[in-house]
Amino acid sequence: LTAKLESTLKLQAADNDGRLKAAEEIVKLKGENQGLQKQIQTLTAKLESAQEKEGELRAELKTQEEELLNVQEGYIHLTEEKNTLKDLNSKYEDQVDYLTQELKEAKSIKPILQHQ
Repeated sequence: LTAKLESTLKLQAADNDGRLKAAEEIVKLKGENQGLQKQIQTLTAKLESAQEKEGELRAELKTQEEELLNVQEGYIHLTEEKNTLKDLNSKYEDQVDYLTQELKEAKSIKPILQHQ
């Protein structure tokens, strides 16, 4: 009977020791879980902030792309206008050359007519 009692006490002590270790492990895991939860919250906040910044940057990029498109269209328009003015200038230069030549011919004919 004494041996059985000692055996039962040893088993209870071992069981209590196992329960104590399990309880300590649970407390340790709960502490780790809380730490991990805080890390998750921190990372979630950082992710949300990064996503917000990404949205802002995408909006800024879209605005800059639109501005670039406007500049390109303006450049095309100004190039076309410059070419039109160059053509017009060339026509005017041709007219000036023609009229200058006509004037020279008229001046050369005038003395001939005056002698007659």
